[in-house]
Amino acid sequence: MSYFVRKISKISPLSFWLSPLLSFITACSNLSSWLNGVTFALFYGFFGYAHSFIDPRPDAYRKMISFVSFPSTISYEDITKQYVNGHLSDVIEKLLYVFVRSFTTDAHILFLIVGIIGGFFLYLVFRKIISYCGTDCGRGFYILIFLMIILHSPAVIGGIRFFLAFPIFLYGTFLYLIDKKSIGIIWLLISPLAHFSFILSILLVVFLRLYQRDINALWWCAISLCIISMFLNATNFSQLFSSINVGEYNQTISNRAELYASAKSIARFNESLTTHLMKIQQYVTRIFIVILLFTIKRNGMQYSMNAFDLNLYRITLAFLSFGYFFISFNVVGERYLLPGIYLTLILLYRLCCNHESNILIRLLRYSFIFFVFNIGWVFFNTYVEIDMRYFIFPLPLFIIS
Repeated sequence: MSYFVRKISKISPLSFWLSPLLSFITACSNLSSWLNGVTFALFYGFFGYAHSFIDPRPDAYRKMISFVSFPSTISYEDITKQYVNGHLSDVIEKLLYVFVRSFTTDAHILFLIVGIIGGFFLYLVFRKIISYCGTDCGRGFYILIFLMIILHSPAVIGGIRFFLAFPIFLYGTFLYLIDKKSIGIIWLLISPLAHFSFILSILLVVFLRLYQRDINALWWCAISLCIISMFLNATNFSQLFSSINVGEYNQTISNRAELYASAKSIARFNESLTTHLMKIQQYVTRIFIVILLFTIKRNGMQYSMNAFDLNLYRITLAFLSFGYFFISFNVVGERYLLPGIYLTLILLYRLCCNHESNILIRLLRYSFIFFVFNIGWVFFNTYVEIDMRYFIFPLPLFIIS
């Protein structure tokens, strides 16, 4: 069956016209193919175009209003000057506004372009992951790909900034830290142009390129912060931030960070049902992380890892530590943990391939259970935000209508 699906995937760009969803699913069975990469990026663009903009709660609705009301007189030069002068923190989003409004005011086209760009970079990330994990298409590998799509799904296209920044940052991280290619720094420096928060993550990446020792200290750091973060909240972040005068360096970033840490923002997020469900998800994810890290430690696996896995393990521990430091200090701090979760899944898969451990094999096999709320969130938001007719009927019906 797996072999048959991989064969079918070779014509995914053609089958996309008959069923975008099924074409995307078959394409994901063989992402080492550039043709399937085209289908992958097209589906993300198609998903962006299919936003209905009916429900005013999602990010996509707010971005649609922002785009439609964006002055047509603003030019690329104006946006660049605002960014250079520190009055704008996320320049790529506004540059996209200028570009799209040069030929249409239809927000569907904006999200189509955003989806294609973000989908393309996410595809580049998956190509890297496949090169690290091999081309095995067993159950564990499909779970790995499924979870990564869920964790950074097309359902977050509506936010634009983070949707674009995350795959660009992760691709640069893979190049710079794992492949040891200095060209990765270019993509790393581009990511904060889409979302300013990745400036902090870039500092971590540069530090890891220089810091090559003491994995044991990183292990204790990751475990400790994972557990301690359960007892912290965003109020602690507000107190910490007030002692660091970021406004002295960049007023725009300072204002944004203060907004996230404000009592009003904290109260608004705490009133959200999604926030409460995601907090439960974070507790469950911690169980997943703790089981993995203690299994590695107890069995002394780090002493039998090859050079690649040892480097991957070191980077994973650092990103987990970084993510859990921020996750409870900020109402949107989970974005700092996502790279660590991606790296954790890659590490788990490689350990299952290279070590005989029934615990790790079962952890990989049933890992989707530990992300059940993430899965539910994606399907619910897809139902709320997307015109589902686009996934039921062949694409030509909408082109001729």
